[in-house]
Amino acid sequence: MAIVGAGVAGLTAAHRLREKGYDSITVYEREASVGGKVCSYSYQGNVYELGALWSSPRYKIIDRFASEVGAKRRGARLPDLLEDGVLQNYAGYMKSHFRPLELAKMFFHLGRSFVTYPSLRRANLGSLGFEASDSFERYSKAEGFGELASMAESFFAGCGYPHHDIVPAPYLMKMMHLFIDVLAVEVLALSRTRMKIFQNGWQDLWVKMARGFDVRHSSSITKIERFDEHGKPKTNVTVDGRVETYDRLILASPLDTCGLFVDLRDEERDLFSKIRTHRYKVTLVEAENVPHASMMDHVSTDKVGHINLIARQSLGTNVHTVYQRLDDQLSEERATALMHEDIRAMGGTLSKIITSKIWKYFPHVSTEDIRSGFYDKLERLQGKCGTFYVGSLMNMETVEHTAQFSIELIDRKF
Repeated sequence: MAIVGAGVAGLTAAHRLREKGYDSITVYEREASVGGKVCSYSYQGNVYELGALWSSPRYKIIDRFASEVGAKRRGARLPDLLEDGVLQNYAGYMKSHFRPLELAKMFFHLGRSFVTYPSLRRANLGSLGFEASDSFERYSKAEGFGELASMAESFFAGCGYPHHDIVPAPYLMKMMHLFIDVLAVEVLALSRTRMKIFQNGWQDLWVKMARGFDVRHSSSITKIERFDEHGKPKTNVTVDGRVETYDRLILASPLDTCGLFVDLRDEERDLFSKIRTHRYKVTLVEAENVPHASMMDHVSTDKVGHINLIARQSLGTNVHTVYQRLDDQLSEERATALMHEDIRAMGGTLSKIITSKIWKYFPHVSTEDIRSGFYDKLERLQGKCGTFYVGSLMNMETVEHTAQFSIELIDRKF
């Protein structure tokens, strides 16, 4: 068994295969360390995240993994909301903008939506209803919780997701499913539902998960060829100048670029050409007088490149993580300049840029492609040529959803 990619999807698949009794598993990783978009950075004795940051109360798979490997976490506070210079927590914002009955109705309509479309909670995005495949903005308004979705948009923007009129509803409904519990922290002060941060970093969890597997770090795969041998699928992987042969292949690397080294069939090439991503910048800075908040004034498309979220991961320090959505035209230098401008406008002072990372983030397809059966077509390809596909595209760009799909696929196909 060959797995290409030692991020969340690939390592979860390897873990599940081992639980089912498979022991001949090789994991190839292009980078020198595992984790993929889970990326931790040490600075002055503390660990900060440049990729995934919080875990939600609904991260049941991650809870189990953390318990298995002894990865400890601590509680974390939900960022406040900054709008027109006014800083409020979610409880305060909801009280100032909605009457209790209005709020109750919106939460009811949101819950009803999950009951009406139970497929929104499944790991697989195939066979969705027409209405549930609409843009999240139109869908949330039609379902009666549009204002609740608008309130969450600045937080979702800070988490790296595009504007609500662009993103198909199935993706962000999965985020809303997580966000309900997070809001309960603010509204009901239920400590058991608090968000959490890994004490030694998210990446430490996946380093520990990788132990015991044959993980080939810094692997350079130049060609993957699939063929039949006596009626059975085989795969040749050319890596670091040598050819290794496997019975099955799990692609846990970005499907939109795997054609650079995989001998794609026409249907694969057609489907993968529909995948969209966008740029998402994460910067670790030293700064004074900046809020732990998402920016409600910066969610519109004309504010691209402005700060969407500032997170203070470690109390007692002046180190903050700044998150910005970028488009294809915005240069890294311009994004840095906008960050400086925004912090000054808040009355803050940025004294040092420690490090930064620009991610190719949130693989997804359009509303039209979902309605045209993209996920059903991709599902029918699972197992053909001895090849299987996992990753955040298959479910949603969160750690939990990525892991959920890997487990579900292994349970169905192996």
